[in-house]
Amino acid sequence: MYTLLLVGMMGLNMAVDFMDRRTVQRGDFYALALWTMIIQFLLILPLIGLVKAMPIEAYVLCALVGFYSAFSRVSWYRAISAHGQTLSRLSPFLRLSSVISLGCAFFLLGEPFTYVKGLGGLLMIGGSLLMTLDNPAESIRKFIEYNRAAVLVLMTAISTASIAVSYKYLMNGGVDLFSIFFFLKLFQMLAMLSLHMKGRSLAMSYRRILHLRLLVTGRFFQTVASLIYMTVLSHLELSTVEPIASLSPLMLLGVELTGYAFRRDKATAAAMNWNRRTIAVRAISLTFVGAGVYLMNRS
Repeated sequence: MYTLLLVGMMGLNMAVDFMDRRTVQRGDFYALALWTMIIQFLLILPLIGLVKAMPIEAYVLCALVGFYSAFSRVSWYRAISAHGQTLSRLSPFLRLSSVISLGCAFFLLGEPFTYVKGLGGLLMIGGSLLMTLDNPAESIRKFIEYNRAAVLVLMTAISTASIAVSYKYLMNGGVDLFSIFFFLKLFQMLAMLSLHMKGRSLAMSYRRILHLRLLVTGRFFQTVASLIYMTVLSHLELSTVEPIASLSPLMLLGVELTGYAFRRDKATAAAMNWNRRTIAVRAISLTFVGAGVYLMNRS
């Protein structure tokens, strides 16, 4: 049952990724991040009656993670808006959050660790690093520019892992599940509001978002996915959940390949930058990632 819930969560998150890819077109990244946090908080605000008091430590942790994850949302929007970057290329870097989460689950939460899972994590890291070589670069400067989006996504991966670990850490301490989620979203919103109050236009910032309705729809799906994830995490160990969640790069590749097959034209190929070298390197990279995912789920 929980595995099916996780698959449903991954499906929702993939749908949100494609929505976000369209939403960032000609949009202001800071305005997008601000309204992402505002909308997500407003979606759960009607359930404020379910919120319970938490220990001081929980408020501090939610504030720290909330502020960092809010600012990392700007990095995510920058990354997926970059020219020539597909979601299947960036996804392995994002799912390094699973490797980080597993490490934290072992060192911080005391969950069981196996060498097979460790090897799986190393294969995922190796596959992600290999992905940076999928396009020949004329110089180191060109290489850095082309892979800037991957670095931005890595910042988001650290944010994603910090959220997952903080959820589990606080739940293990007996803190109410929904209260953690509520205050995390509150602090995320406050982080972006504080940024916009320093000289940025707040009241009319939504006008800098080209696809506002799509942003709202995506936030609804993302909120549902987050609630599903927390529900599963309250019943399973983090070291069990994250290996399953790490399947998303392969699922994204399947979706993009299917879309490419139905829209096989020169313009689409050029936009996706799928030449022979790119296909070969990405195939090898995703093979490494796939093998790592298999080992992490096998143990």
